[in-house]
Amino acid sequence: MKVREISKQELHVLNDDGSIVAGVNIGYYRPWIYPLCTPSGINVLREFPPDHGFHNGAFFGHYPVLYKEVGNNFWAAPPYRGPTDELSISVGRVSVRETVWESNVRSAIVSLVCFWIDHQESVLLLEKRNYNFELGNASLTATITSNLKNISTKPIKLLHSKCSGHAFRLASMFTEKNGAQIYMNNQISSASMAHGVSTRQNVLSVRVANEDISFEGTGDSYFFARNYGLISINPFLKTDKILDLNQFFTFSSVLKILTLKSRLSL
Repeated sequence: MKVREISKQELHVLNDDGSIVAGVNIGYYRPWIYPLCTPSGINVLREFPPDHGFHNGAFFGHYPVLYKEVGNNFWAAPPYRGPTDELSISVGRVSVRETVWESNVRSAIVSLVCFWIDHQESVLLLEKRNYNFELGNASLTATITSNLKNISTKPIKLLHSKCSGHAFRLASMFTEKNGAQIYMNNQISSASMAHGVSTRQNVLSVRVANEDISFEGTGDSYFFARNYGLISINPFLKTDKILDLNQFFTFSSVLKILTLKSRLSL
């Protein structure tokens, strides 16, 4: 594998034959992964769906982040859904300040240094994020790790919320309307409600026919799944997290996709 810099805002992770494995995009409001492809070249993510334009492929956000009694929004980002969008209040941004990468035959790591900046331009959090891509014989594993540090002047509280975590907006072929099913521990579950798990042995899978995308969190992360194709691995779904000055919090998520047997239309 190799990493190619397309511009200061876009990197491509490539197979040795030049086919794309993943794209790392760096926008004004946040970084995200798009596309993310199986070894046969099928992209499993959707970048800007019209119903939630801030669901950018695979992204990380949180709302609300409480600082000086203001609930800052790092989950939503333009384009908004309408002039009265309830999520378009106190919008902050995750600003990427440094990007480095390394690669070998079967893997690549892209590392980002990010500042979480609130809507009043105060720097709240330093995030060191790693995207680790590994190719198997018939699979691709993407591991995302976020290390957050409070570098502000006050304690920061990440309030419990469904609008949080490492989130993945899946391509339309992986939605219930197109025949996909969500499994928790190999049992069919409803995708239209929140699902909670508290150990890393529990796995959520999205399957179309015999194709499978599996997700796994670390520690006390929870799954939040919606039937329109959003899966988030969320350590803040049921618990507030307070970061005192210079305190760290780290969590990871793992997505594994199997090779699709045919090229389906997205």
